[in-house]
Amino acid sequence: METVRILIVIAVLGVGLYVALSPRVVYAPQPRVVLYFLLSVLLAILLGTEAVARLKLELPGFIFVSGGATAVAFAMLWVLNHLSKPEEKIGVFYIYDENGNALDLQWKGAIEVLLSAQGLQVTKLISESAAVLIFPEQVVEAEIRVRKIAAGPQYSGTVSYAGSRSARLHLGRELRTS
Repeated sequence: METVRILIVIAVLGVGLYVALSPRVVYAPQPRVVLYFLLSVLLAILLGTEAVARLKLELPGFIFVSGGATAVAFAMLWVLNHLSKPEEKIGVFYIYDENGNALDLQWKGAIEVLLSAQGLQVTKLISESAAVLIFPEQVVEAEIRVRKIAAGPQYSGTVSYAGSRSARLHLGRELRTS
């Protein structure tokens, strides 16, 4: 029975590390911290339960095991968060009109990115029909406004960062008239 417990702890640690450090997946800041916290606490609970099952704990031993499990949880949380944090948070958004034709965004005022709720600016770079947005660490989503022509209607929508990716945005579907 004790071998099964040890195998469960190792399996949970292995699955947690695989999910957390998978090179194909990058999580936004808040979900990443929650995921890693849950992985850390689960591992600490399993280790603490194993210690309680094996040891007769009195007050000094109980304090030592509780403190150690807490230290393991927070140390693992910090390490996983540090190792998986992306250097840059970049999203590439290709803008298309209602008919599926690529828009020319090379003129001033074609696309506008508003300040985030935290007051931080998302950096934008424009290349033909693509808007490259570089998100600060604290910003997960940003509101953008797009115009086909200077005197035309304005389309707006919210774009989010959930890992380095590219997405297609169509006027009238993902971006609505304001």
